[in-house]
Amino acid sequence: GGGEVLGDTVYATAVDGAGNLYVGSLLSAIGPDSVSVAQVAKWDGTTWSPLGQGLTGQQGVIPRVSALAVSGTYVYAGGAFLMAGGDDIWRLAKWDGSSWSAVGGMNHFRGNVSTLLAHGDDLYLGGSFNREARLLAKWDGTNLTTVGGGLNGVPNAMLMMGTKLVVAGEFSMAGDLEVNNIAVWDGASWAALGDGVNGRILALAVLGTDLYAGGWFTYAGGKLANYIARWDGTSWNQVTTRTAVGADGHVHSLASVRGQLYASGTFGSAGGVALNAFGRWDGQTWHPVGSGLENVAFTLLATGGGIYAGGSFTHAGGKESAYIARLALPGRSSVSHTPDEVVVHFDVGTGRYDISRAIRLNEWTVLTSRDAGGTGGIEF
Repeated sequence: GGGEVLGDTVYATAVDGAGNLYVGSLLSAIGPDSVSVAQVAKWDGTTWSPLGQGLTGQQGVIPRVSALAVSGTYVYAGGAFLMAGGDDIWRLAKWDGSSWSAVGGMNHFRGNVSTLLAHGDDLYLGGSFNREARLLAKWDGTNLTTVGGGLNGVPNAMLMMGTKLVVAGEFSMAGDLEVNNIAVWDGASWAALGDGVNGRILALAVLGTDLYAGGWFTYAGGKLANYIARWDGTSWNQVTTRTAVGADGHVHSLASVRGQLYASGTFGSAGGVALNAFGRWDGQTWHPVGSGLENVAFTLLATGGGIYAGGSFTHAGGKESAYIARLALPGRSSVSHTPDEVVVHFDVGTGRYDISRAIRLNEWTVLTSRDAGGTGGIEF
């Protein structure tokens, strides 16, 4: 469902506890009535809506929302904007459901925010800022502090593995420790992940007990990797088949759900399998998902029933779609299905009941349809 989008690339997605989807990008308007959303919008499953006056620029700056995170009742946004809700708030802001405000009274955040991660009551943020913190910080609801002495380069991705924070991007120092573009913070000290990788990391995901990294690198732990690699807790491993190692283009986003890893990027194939910018890795081999995406997804967000993809594509699974789409995944144990039908079997008392509904599985759903142009480009 949805309507027309007037805008450009989607860079960030987040979901709240009620299942509402938030998207951040260069969007200017969305929906059949061209509702103004100013870089950030909410999809409730039926309708797109703005978040107040949104996040905008000034002084010739093209605004962009690069990161979103939900913590409690707040939606946090980071990027290159200079106005939030019409107020003079730079690069970091929070939405409480009715209005925008600065985080901790920090109206003028002095560097772009590239990544956000909510964990418990804490919000981790990374970016090009150096005044408030050294490129990596934690907001605990009261204070903003540098994490572990900070980094010497910009982080692009973060996630938690248990109680440890994994940070990746393009940097060679984490605190006083020499690393290669990825490091782990345990709350007291930094640790390297072997020899790291030889180029920028753009995405992280956990599948089982393994950590996957994707980006612009070609080697991981001294081994040929070709833009994607797996860390098993001890060493780096190739994501490979008998045909080929890694992908034939950059990996920009990763997400895992139901024991499967999904990836998007500028690649046309991975492991020798044609994928069209989007594919699924089952731990042994790559699989195409329908006809894939017409262009790269910069953000993948896994939910229980599917995956949201946002990026610069205008078609998903062969359907016209402006920069945002959802991939529905098959049901599990008590659900049987054909390509066109889902049948749910369950017992109530002494009776057995079947509920059948026609639905396409492993197929993209268009949340919007492309109507016209954009707000102007910005290189990612």
